[in-house]
Amino acid sequence: MRELKKTKIICTIGPASENKTTLAAMVASGMNIARLNFSHGSYEEHLKKIELIRSLEAKLDRPIGIMLDTKGPEIRIHTFVNGSATIHKGDIFKIYSQEIEGSALAFSVNFPAFFDNIKINQLVKIDDGKFVAIVLSKDNNDRSIILRAQNNHQLSNRKGVNIIGGRLKMPFLSQRDIEDIKFGVANGIDFIASSFVRRKEDVLDLRNLLKEIHHEEILVVSKIESVESLKNIDAIIEASDAIMVARGDLGVEVNPEKVPILQIEIIEKCRRLGKPVIIATQMLESMQHSIRPTRAEVNDVALAVFQGADCVMLSGESASGEYPIESTKMQYSILREVERHLDYKSHATTAFYQSKTDYKDSLANAATVAAINSKCRLIIVFDEDGALSIRLSKSRPIVPIICLTSNIKVARRLSLFWGVFPRVIDLDDINMSNQNLETTDTKFLFVKQVTNYYKVTGKASVILIREKMKEGFNLREESIRILDIN
Repeated sequence: MRELKKTKIICTIGPASENKTTLAAMVASGMNIARLNFSHGSYEEHLKKIELIRSLEAKLDRPIGIMLDTKGPEIRIHTFVNGSATIHKGDIFKIYSQEIEGSALAFSVNFPAFFDNIKINQLVKIDDGKFVAIVLSKDNNDRSIILRAQNNHQLSNRKGVNIIGGRLKMPFLSQRDIEDIKFGVANGIDFIASSFVRRKEDVLDLRNLLKEIHHEEILVVSKIESVESLKNIDAIIEASDAIMVARGDLGVEVNPEKVPILQIEIIEKCRRLGKPVIIATQMLESMQHSIRPTRAEVNDVALAVFQGADCVMLSGESASGEYPIESTKMQYSILREVERHLDYKSHATTAFYQSKTDYKDSLANAATVAAINSKCRLIIVFDEDGALSIRLSKSRPIVPIICLTSNIKVARRLSLFWGVFPRVIDLDDINMSNQNLETTDTKFLFVKQVTNYYKVTGKASVILIREKMKEGFNLREESIRILDIN
C-alpha cells in the first residue's frame, strides 16, 4: 500500500507556482489545499488560478480545497519617492494618515484614524518587525505622529505596520474584504482564512455575511496574529471552524520567545474541541532560495506535527520562491516520517476522555481502538456530509480515513482535516450501499474499489463504517465491520 501522510499541506499560489506544470507537481508531491492571498493580485489573476486548480482536480481525480486569505484590517505604508528610504537608529521622522510621497523624514499609512489610535511611548513595528520606532509626540496641527527610530532599516513601499499594545478602532470587514469574499464564494472557494481576527464578534460578522449571500457552508479559518486575539482565544476557537497560528504577525506583536509556547497552547485548545489547527509562516523559509532547508526548519515542521497540528503551510516558499515543488516534497517527507512515530494509543485515549456523549463520538472512538487492535489498513466510511469523518479525524486513528461521498464540495472541505482522504462516488452507489451493504458481493465491490485505488495488497483487513435510516422509522443505524480482503 502506498503510504499516505495524514497531516495536510497548504500551499500559497503565486508567480512561482501558478502554472499548470508546477501546480500539478505540487499536488502530486502532497499539496492538499491551495491558498490564494487576496492582499495581492487582481480578480482576473485569482480566477485564472481557481480555474487551473479545478482543471487539475478533475484531471487528477483528487479533491483540492481552495482557501481565500483576506487582506483584513491591516495597516500598510503608502509609497516612497524612489520606492524606498533608509532610516538610521536615532533618526526622528513623521508618519501621516493623509497620503504623501514618502521619504526618510516623513511617510504615510493607509489608515485614516492612525493619529487617533496611537499613544505616546507606544512602539510601532514595520516590515514584520524588522524596523522598530517609539512614539515621541503627536502634532495636532497636521495630525502627524513623531517617532524615533530604534534601529537601522531600509523601508520600502506597502510594508505592514503594527501598533504594539493598543486596540485599533477599525472595522473588521472592509468593503474590499466583502467584495473579495463575494467574488471568491461565487467562484467556488472552500475556506476563508480571516486575517487579523480580534474577537468572537469578528467571526460572527463574517458568518453573517456568508449567511446573507447564502453560503454558510464555507468554513471559517480564524488567523491568530495579535495580542487582542490571544486574550479572546477561547471564544474565537469556539466560534470558528478552524484556527491558523499566523506566526509572522504574531511574532511581531509578542516577543518571539513566547511564540512556541503560544503555538503549543493554541494547538491543545483546538485539539480538545476537535477544531483543525494550521501552523503557518516561515516553516521552510530558507527554501525560497535554497534547495534544502535548515535543520532548524525541519525540526520546526516536525514539532508542529508532534504537537498535534492538522495542517502546515507554505507561504513565500511556494508563492514566490525558487523551489516550490521541492518545498512541498520536503514537507511531505517530514510529515510522513514523523507520523510513523506518533503515539496513536495515547491519541485514542485522549480522544476518549475529550469525547461528547453522542453516537458519532462513540463510533469514532470504537473505530480508532479497533484500528489499533486489528492492525487494519484503512477505515472506509460512507459519509455524505463528512461529519463522521471529521469526528474520526479528532481521534487520530493509526490508519487513513477514506470518506466516500457524492458531494464534491464536502470532499474539498475535508481536505483540511487530519487523516481524512475523501473520494467522490455516484449518489446511486451510496444509496445502494445504504440498502444492500448486508450482501457480501456489495461489501467487496466498494472495498475492492477503494483498496485497489490505494494499492492495498496481500493479506489485510479494513474497517467499514456505514450509516443508514431504518425504513419506516425515524431511526439511524450505524455499523462497524472489520473485513478481510485476502
